[in-house]
Amino acid sequence: ASNQISSDSQVNTILDNSCFQCHSSEKSAPWYASISPSYLFGAKSARRVLNFSNWRDYDGDQKSAALGNIAKSVASGSMPPGDYTVFDGSARLNNDDKQVLLKWATVPAH
Repeated sequence: ASNQISSDSQVNTILDNSCFQCHSSEKSAPWYASISPSYLFGAKSARRVLNFSNWRDYDGDQKSAALGNIAKSVASGSMPPGDYTVFDGSARLNNDDKQVLLKWATVPAH
C-alpha cells in the first residue's frame, strides 16, 4: 500500500493517524478539524514541504532531509500543530508515539 512508509507497522500507524491529514494527498482531516487555522491555511503548503504520498519517489537526500525535519518537529512538539489537535485529538502524539517516530527518523537507513 502507498501509505507504507516504514517497515515498522507502528511507525506507519502513527504517521497515518497524526501526519497524513496534512502531509499526504490520500487522506483529509475530519470535517471538524478543518476549522483549525493550521489545517485551513497550511495543509497545501505542508504537502509541498513533505508529502508522504510521494515518499517512494524521494531520493536518499530528500528522505534524509525529511527525516531530519520530522525528528526536529516531533522533538520540539511543533507537529502536529496544537491548534489542529484541539479539534482532532486522535492526531496527538503521546510520549510513546514520539519515541517511536524519533527512533525511526534518526536511524540512517530507510
